[in-house]
Amino acid sequence: MTPELTALADRYYVASQLTPPDVEAAAKAGFTLLVNNRPDDEEDDQPASAVLAGAAAKAGMAYIHIPINHLGVAPHQIAALAQAIVNAGDDGKTLAFCMTGKRSALLWAHRQAREGVPVSEILDNSERAGFHFAHYQNALDDWRTPDAIRSPACNDAAVGLSATA
Repeated sequence: MTPELTALADRYYVASQLTPPDVEAAAKAGFTLLVNNRPDDEEDDQPASAVLAGAAAKAGMAYIHIPINHLGVAPHQIAALAQAIVNAGDDGKTLAFCMTGKRSALLWAHRQAREGVPVSEILDNSERAGFHFAHYQNALDDWRTPDAIRSPACNDAAVGLSATA
């Protein structure tokens, strides 16, 4: 595989933009779930989600498109990632990608917070992987509350996101 893979957890990795041959290599490396966090047409030369979904299907991988734009992560995106991981089961590894891997890592961090992982642990793991998310500490703390999705600080409208973000 051409892009560098960065481990955030034992079974969760992020990477920069993938191509269909990269998807095939990922499947051969034991990845069973591919998470595409790039909006289609973000750049002229990126493969469309449909092309990557086809490559994933051909390689025997589950695929989900959870596009994250420059505005950040929304509750429905965190829920979609959590459900995709549950659906994929415990037998494989997840590979999420975007242009640089940062949005994919940030989505993972928010999911971890929502699952109740201590924010200090999330920030430490992110930092070891090369992602500097200390400035997201308050947002991650907010996700750890039981009512996080209903909290004004954590809803789509409060952070300027639409339901399609």
